[in-house]
Amino acid sequence: MTVYEKIINYIDERNAEVTLAELARFTGYSERQVYRIFKAHNNVPIMEYIRKRKLHAAARALRSRKRLLDIALDHGFETQSGFYKAFVGVFGCSPSEYGKRSGKMNNELEDRIKELTYQINNLPNLKNAPKNVPLLVELLVYSERGNTYAKAGLYDEALADYAKVIERMPDPSVARDVDGRTRLKRAVIYIELNQYNKAMDDVDAYFGRLRRLNESASTEYLNTWDFWNYPFAYLTRGRIYEDLGMRDNAALDYKRVLEITFDETVLPLDAPKWDVNEQQPKWCANAQREWLQDIYAEARERLKMLTHSPPPSA
Repeated sequence: MTVYEKIINYIDERNAEVTLAELARFTGYSERQVYRIFKAHNNVPIMEYIRKRKLHAAARALRSRKRLLDIALDHGFETQSGFYKAFVGVFGCSPSEYGKRSGKMNNELEDRIKELTYQINNLPNLKNAPKNVPLLVELLVYSERGNTYAKAGLYDEALADYAKVIERMPDPSVARDVDGRTRLKRAVIYIELNQYNKAMDDVDAYFGRLRRLNESASTEYLNTWDFWNYPFAYLTRGRIYEDLGMRDNAALDYKRVLEITFDETVLPLDAPKWDVNEQQPKWCANAQREWLQDIYAEARERLKMLTHSPPPSA
């Protein structure tokens, strides 16, 4: 593990409640050396990175009933006015505006979460189904509820549901598309929380399992079930690299997304999706196609911005 990776891990483990002096003692380097090591890998100065991590944690705390001053003090800010100014600088709105916006789910998401929670508590009787099917149906619902929580900005709840899916998955090869997609969705949340090591762990786990399964599965099987996640994985890893200032690595992953071609003769657009209520497959071709188009569009835009914007000055 490099010194930079140790620094990121240390910050992650302490939820950004750390000073430059602590990092210097932990690494055995001077504060100046720690600053330079971090700057060499990241386009954000180390104390700015820590400050943003604290602000993101404070933003999540706004959903509680704590006073704004208490939230500011809990996250290392000495005054409410200083916290207010820093918050507006990062999020572009006041803490109260952000709290109202994030604390309010629209009716559609709220209804969907209630529906999925009901499904979890009232799963159909599948005793005669093939092995692992009852558990997989349950995990699919947890995964979908996690996705809905994530859309609503309820990251803690989303992470809890994703953890249930990943930890209870009987064998990733049984439902590899669900396991892979869930890991990558969780990685995206970690990126939003600036927890890049955790995000990279999930991406690496996806690619690692894919390599291991490749030894025992046919090429056609791999192409069929892993295609949906493949460009998403490269896009997600590219975002991690980009946020960490590793522009060349990010550009390479964005190019990989755009180089993936779609062959309808090998990759079925009408891949079935289980629906718990109807207990039968639901065809989701259009949704999958639109999802892929969004991934390609984002990769193309991010690559364009990297190509046309100068690297940050040292």
